[in-house]
Amino acid sequence: MDDQDEPAVVFTGGPIEAGLLQGKLADSEIRSFLHNEYMGGLGTTAIGVRVAVRALDLAAALPVVNAFNDARLNEPSDTEDSEIEDGDAPELDVGEPS
Repeated sequence: MDDQDEPAVVFTGGPIEAGLLQGKLADSEIRSFLHNEYMGGLGTTAIGVRVAVRALDLAAALPVVNAFNDARLNEPSDTEDSEIEDGDAPELDVGEPS
């Protein structure tokens, strides 16, 4: 196997994120491969799903991967938008006891 065909891992994360990045790479016409995709689906976060590209495509892939990582890091977390202030909790209508 030629060194340019050797896989270069560009990302390790959850199966959803890996799939999203693989789509971004495909949009840029960069072929990528997933490693451990079945293991990641089993709920094991210790292993992670790896996204790899051919070494030949590494230079083209890095800007896509960096933009993907930047977008992930700049997303607001779920807790930032969903915090409830004291007294702002909705009242629950539980009905009459039977």
